[in-house]
Amino acid sequence: MEVGNITYLKDLDLARRDYTVKVRVLRLWKQPMYNNPEQFYSIEMIVVDEEGTTMQGNVLRRWFPRFEQVFNESDCYFIVKPTIGLNESKYKYVDNKNKLGIYCDTDVYPCKDFNGPMYGFSFTSFKDIIDKTVPENKSIDVIGFVADVKDLKKFKTARGKDTKKLNVIIQDLEYVF
Repeated sequence: MEVGNITYLKDLDLARRDYTVKVRVLRLWKQPMYNNPEQFYSIEMIVVDEEGTTMQGNVLRRWFPRFEQVFNESDCYFIVKPTIGLNESKYKYVDNKNKLGIYCDTDVYPCKDFNGPMYGFSFTSFKDIIDKTVPENKSIDVIGFVADVKDLKKFKTARGKDTKKLNVIIQDLEYVF
């Protein structure tokens, strides 16, 4: 297996595809289709490179037969010739404007010598959350515990869909709410 030179996620160029990235899959899930939740639109993932840069990635439905059984959460891979595009997803799970695409001519190989982060956490203090200094569209991690659970509220979305909301009170380890 020839993987070529490794390019870090921060150095990827949208105009090129002749690179190889070395990443760990931090999170992996299937995105249901908007109009049919029984079918899946894509396999979504959050990956991290050895420098700790995270990026969202995906495999579209048409490439499921080739890649559906390839990726596993927590495993590491060499991805050869992925596409890079702007992440125009409504919800961005990482602080990166780009997204990694896995297509028919992309090759994926297991990697046994990954020396990057194991979990890819982005810890944020409760003070920053309370002071609203964290952007609302950024995923964060906190260390704390659930101090109280409020009543489950049922309501309709703007599109008329029934949904539920559960408010919880969380505390950090210094008992800050």
